[in-house]
This record gives sequence, C-alpha cells and structure tokens, in this order.
Amino acid sequence: VAPRPLNPDQLLSEPLAFSVDLLGYYVAVAVPFLLAGIAVATPLATYPAQVDRLYAADLLGAGIGCAGAVAALTWLDGPGAIAVCAALLVGAGALYASRGPLAIGLA
Repeated sequence: VAPRPLNPDQLLSEPLAFSVDLLGYYVAVAVPFLLAGIAVATPLATYPAQVDRLYAADLLGAGIGCAGAVAALTWLDGPGAIAVCAALLVGAGALYASRGPLAIGLA
C-alpha cells in the first residue's frame, strides 16, 4: 500500500503532497471493499427470490474464511498466510469458472 510512508509531519511542511498520499491510501484501502460489495450485491439483486439462500451462503463463506484466516495466522507468518489465502482464492475462482455462468447452486 505504501510506496512512500505516510508521514504526519509532512502535513505542515508539504500539505499537498501529504493530501495526495493520504488519498492514495484511502483509495487503496477502499477498492477491495467496493469490489466485495459489488460481488455480494450483484447476485442478491439478480436473484431476489433466492436472497435467503444467497445471503446464508455468503455468511457461511465469511465464517469459514474468518476461521481459516485465524488458523493460517496461527500456523504461518503473515506472508505465508496471504499466500495460502491467495492460492485458495485462485482455486475457488477456477472451480467457479469451470461450472458455467449459472451453476452456482441456486436451483
């Protein structure tokens, strides 16, 4: 996130540079949450009759992900846990892509 460390002393000496750096931090942190929100909201809006099943699957996945993150951080260091999570995401994406556009367990 930080090619340049955020230095609060820079606020007084270089307010424009500090503001640009701070905006960069905000954008870098906000983008993943925006994309996750879109990923959750799109199926909920597309399949309103099955919103209960979709939301339950979302909550179940979030709970499993939280437990997995705690387990990964218990057994691995930070970069190792990130690598494991990234590998799981790649595997989940490949599995999802191989099932076709509507085969997401809604029927």
